[in-house]
This record gives sequence, C-alpha cells and structure tokens, in this order.
Amino acid sequence: MKRFVPFFLLTGLLALSACAGGPRDSFPFIRLAPSAPPQELQEPAPDNAQPETKIWRPGYWTYDGKAFNWVSGQFIDRPAPTAVWSADRWDQHDYGWAYIPGYWQ
Repeated sequence: MKRFVPFFLLTGLLALSACAGGPRDSFPFIRLAPSAPPQELQEPAPDNAQPETKIWRPGYWTYDGKAFNWVSGQFIDRPAPTAVWSADRWDQHDYGWAYIPGYWQ
C-alpha cells in the first residue's frame, strides 16, 4: 500500500496545478484569514516608461497567520503586450477570508 501513496500525492498536486490557469472564480485560495484585511493603502502608480513590457502590480495585503502585512506595489514583466493583470484580492466566505493571488489574462 505504501508504494501507491506517492502516486496519489502526485495526482492531487497535478489536479491543483491545473486550476492555476483558469478563470478568476476557479482560482484556489492560498491562505485564509479570520477577518477582513485592512483597507487598501493608497499607493499611486509611478509613470511607466515601458508599458509594452512592464505593468504596475498594485500593493496588496498578505496574512501570516497572526497579522496582515502590506506588500508594496511594483512593476512586473508583462508576458505579452495585450496581457491584462487581474489584481490580488480577498474574497469573503462562510469559513473566513480567502486570499486569491493576482494572475495574467
């Protein structure tokens, strides 16, 4: 029986990784928080000198199991000139607040 455990673990990991490219509502959350994150901090985006290759990723809150921590916005590489960034977000559920990381569309 022990020799089948790695197969089942691998199958589960592959199933989870398949969700990573789907529509926004099908994304798995990567962490939970018992309460809503604080209000977003106002960080104006700097001028973008390379809009074809870079995009501003707005800042967002993470949760480490004890407290929320702000991650400042930053420029990230755009995979294609027409790619659109869907920002990181927190969704409320019956079981708490789920963090869904940003992704490219």
